[in-house]
Amino acid sequence: MLCLASEDDRATLVPASFDRGACRLDDARDLHHSAEAPASSFDRADGDMVRAYKRLIAIQPEQWERGDTFDLPYLTNAACLTSQCPSHTGTEQLLRL
Repeated sequence: MLCLASEDDRATLVPASFDRGACRLDDARDLHHSAEAPASSFDRADGDMVRAYKRLIAIQPEQWERGDTFDLPYLTNAACLTSQCPSHTGTEQLLRL
């Protein structure tokens, strides 16, 4: 799931369990794992999750109109396979919001 805290400029990818940390992409699209998730539970992350997905929905039409394409699922899969992000599967993705 994606979380976007009000003070952040990009979302954090959190696996199905908050005890496995989180991952973020930097400006160079390198994936970084943090041992600590941005929240301790779904209930505590609810507002940040809503914010992330609302932002994603808001920018999607603009990106499609411009014809933007992103290989982030591939890049995230590659990063996970190279153990840069040890607690996530390659099927999860993180988009720069």
